[in-house]
Amino acid sequence: MTGPVAGFWWVPPRQSHDERIKMKVAVWSLVVLLIILHQDIWLWDNATLVGGIIPIGLFFHACISLAAGVIWFMATIYAWPVEDAAEAATHQPGKGGDA
Repeated sequence: MTGPVAGFWWVPPRQSHDERIKMKVAVWSLVVLLIILHQDIWLWDNATLVGGIIPIGLFFHACISLAAGVIWFMATIYAWPVEDAAEAATHQPGKGGDA
């Protein structure tokens, strides 16, 4: 395993502090972009059907939802504290004082 937490394929190799800050800024920038694009005032009066079935506004929102899922996945990889993942990997339910 190349990641810092064995058994988690989505954990990237250790990054420098500057790289982590850059990725956090990138992820948050993408979140802000999604918030702006979500307003889609340019499609309110557009009656175009995608594939002759789905209105363009609904299709646009479906694409925004997929993009939000990808960006959230990126956030868990690049902006999530690695220490929390390591703690979760070593935590054994039922042992200790946890209920």
